[in-house]
Amino acid sequence: MKEAKLAALLSTFSKNEVFSFRKFLKSPFHNEDQNLLPLFEAFISEIRKGKPLGAEGIWKKAFREEVFLEREFHLRNTYLLRKAEAFLAHFALKNSRTRLQLKAGDELIRRRLSKNYAGIFRRLEKEMDTKDAEVVFRYQELRFEKIRREGKRKGENNLDELHSSLDIFYAREKMKYACESLNLKAVRNVEVSEGLMPVLLPALREAPFISDPVISIYLKLYDLLASEGDGSTYDTLRIFLGKNASMFKGADLISTYIMLQNLCIRRVNSGKSEYLDKLLVLYADLLSADPFKERNSFTPWLYKNIITAGLLSGKYDWVESFIKSHTDRLPESQRENAYSYNLANLHFYKKDYPRTISILHEVSFNDIAYELDGRWLLVRAYYELEEFDALESLLNGFRIYLQRNKLITASTKRQYLNLLKYVMLLLKLPPGKSEA
Repeated sequence: MKEAKLAALLSTFSKNEVFSFRKFLKSPFHNEDQNLLPLFEAFISEIRKGKPLGAEGIWKKAFREEVFLEREFHLRNTYLLRKAEAFLAHFALKNSRTRLQLKAGDELIRRRLSKNYAGIFRRLEKEMDTKDAEVVFRYQELRFEKIRREGKRKGENNLDELHSSLDIFYAREKMKYACESLNLKAVRNVEVSEGLMPVLLPALREAPFISDPVISIYLKLYDLLASEGDGSTYDTLRIFLGKNASMFKGADLISTYIMLQNLCIRRVNSGKSEYLDKLLVLYADLLSADPFKERNSFTPWLYKNIITAGLLSGKYDWVESFIKSHTDRLPESQRENAYSYNLANLHFYKKDYPRTISILHEVSFNDIAYELDGRWLLVRAYYELEEFDALESLLNGFRIYLQRNKLITASTKRQYLNLLKYVMLLLKLPPGKSEA
């Protein structure tokens, strides 16, 4: 349903994006359909109140006395969805000064306006983000087109720089996704084709590629993920990554740390408890580098993993401080769920079970993963308090929820139903039968 897609997209808009999209829809250059602005305002009002109006309710709010026509409603939703998608592309380009100038330079060169694009090149040389290998390549590509069109000096070219920048851009991207493939294989047991990696790897281990810190880090990570190398290999990579964190784009740095996080978690789960401390140091490095400038880049799952590592290490004061300082960085739509669950989990680890239960009763989770985690945490809290009558009622309600909810996968249902079965068996044990 288009209205569901539209509502989901608009619910992710920040206040600044809502303001800018409103201006976008008011501009005849971007939008000539005057029905879209009131429809947008109706959706935004609905999202803010958190009270679904349904199709006819939204129509009435947007178009007042106009008779509701279902087909027309769906059409207008589709048009508004397309405008919202176009706005996001426009907004992203507008906020990337370098990419905007590259695009402008390309158009000015095509129009042969040499005086105009000379200024573009001067600004690019001063302001270009050199850690973005694609931008560096696009700049050299633009220079090549400029030289080719001007044709003033026979033989003049920048092909050496163009080839070099393209090689670095390709090598970084190829190694990044090669590491992602190994990570996916380890986490999900999914086989992914290596493509040209067997041929490329020997070349990438030689100069000039190995002298590029980003490629060098990806090569070390690739070897570590491929062989699950020893602790010294991991420590060397973590330190080298910390020293060169500024060479990465924000999203790429986060994903690199996530791959190292997953490796640490696997080793903790396999019984290597020293990797719990290594994991906390890794998170400290990540938070110090602070690559979370892009919207919604600090995810609820990273937030939860950091807190869980702190709780398992018994660093409760640190966890409490982290929750206070980093919750506001979560996506607004997921903030309350993440905060409530993790705060309740903190109190559970501190053995303050009544406070755990109180927090979980005060929140209504709108995310299935948090709903399941929250219910399971309640089960554990009631068990620790030996509130067995309340626990049995909770288990029955939990079982019905699992059986009736069609959005929960079969494997997840099976896991939780097994957990509930064994809790019921625990409740039926005679007192003092600790071995049983």
